[in-house]
Amino acid sequence: MKQVDTGSNSSISSHEFNWVDLETPDSHAYLAPDVLSEIRKIVIKYPGKQLKMLDLGCGNGVFSARLASEGGQVNAYDHSISGVEVAKNQFPKIDFFQQDINKELPEQYKGQFDIVVSLEVIEHPLRDFGHIKFFSKNPLLQCVPECGFEFSSFHRV
Repeated sequence: MKQVDTGSNSSISSHEFNWVDLETPDSHAYLAPDVLSEIRKIVIKYPGKQLKMLDLGCGNGVFSARLASEGGQVNAYDHSISGVEVAKNQFPKIDFFQQDINKELPEQYKGQFDIVVSLEVIEHPLRDFGHIKFFSKNPLLQCVPECGFEFSSFHRV
């Protein structure tokens, strides 16, 4: 993983990670176990159902692969073109696509997910003042069915 700043503008469109391998941020060592534990609690509620999961901001796909190992069908996207390329090459059974988090989700993905996970991505829409749009009910419902959703947040200080 190598961070590259391609301009002085602080926009996500001018600043992205250049992924060259399967290295993950150090924070995944403490975030992933908690998130996977919560995912397992949800999966247990639906025995025999293969839950559809979206990894929003998947980077190089390593965490997406961990999600898939929990038995779900995983789709994942990231803003970084290099991250999506590494992910597609390393984990071909997962549907990865390149997408800006501030843009509308492609039609074929709207309302398709039981679980949406996002590790280390929240600061990006906040940096671009997209937080009101991103965290409002309607864009979240683009991802999950209209029956509702659970929101879990993990705090580490």
